[in-house]
Amino acid sequence: MPGEALERAMRPGGVLLIESGGFTRGALFGGFVAFSLQRAGCTAIVTDGAVRDADEIRGLGLPVVAAAVTPVNGSRRWQWTDVDVPIALPGRRDGR
Repeated sequence: MPGEALERAMRPGGVLLIESGGFTRGALFGGFVAFSLQRAGCTAIVTDGAVRDADEIRGLGLPVVAAAVTPVNGSRRWQWTDVDVPIALPGRRDGR
């Protein structure tokens, strides 16, 4: 995960939304990236993908909603394609 790029993109008070297409075979991020994002001002993270280090992230007090938890590092199994674009996460069908 391009942690430094995400830190630069994160605005204080921001919520990070990550659409992964439902990729859960490896974690999109773990405790260190969550800590770095929180330090940069992130107040919550929501993803349709998986995360690792759930206990560590919980200890930060950073709210994270994810589709799965896995110990598998998925950093080389996906790539960042865009930022600040509309995304679609499961659960909302009315478009709001």
